[in-house]
Amino acid sequence: MSTEPWAMNAASEGRLAMEVLEPVEMLAKVRSVRR
Repeated sequence: MSTEPWAMNAASEGRLAMEVLEPVEMLAKVRSVRR
């Protein structure tokens, strides 16, 4: 099994995107509730 650098990069970037999007979604929900 060969772990290609681009594959590892895509996986870490996807995880990072999820970690960034989760709080953003929470903020959006809170803001929409306040309105």
